[in-house]
Amino acid sequence: MLQVTVSETGDTTCAELVSGNPMVVGSAIRSVQKWKFLPLVTKRLHKAYYGRLAIKFHATETAVKFKVIDAPDNVGHAYEAQE
Repeated sequence: MLQVTVSETGDTTCAELVSGNPMVVGSAIRSVQKWKFLPLVTKRLHKAYYGRLAIKFHATETAVKFKVIDAPDNVGHAYEAQE
């Protein structure tokens, strides 16, 4: 599980380990730092926010796949990986 802070423009500004396997935490943090989130909009103003993401990773010799298995309501599936 990662604690993620998102800027008012939707960029990941901070990703920190809350819990999980130390073998994949580096990959998880590097991946999430590249993600672009939808900004939180309140009264027509974009605001920074934070939340926790539970992420399931599956690694093979050629690729690492991930799936968000739990996220706050204001994040949901409002992200996209930027490679």
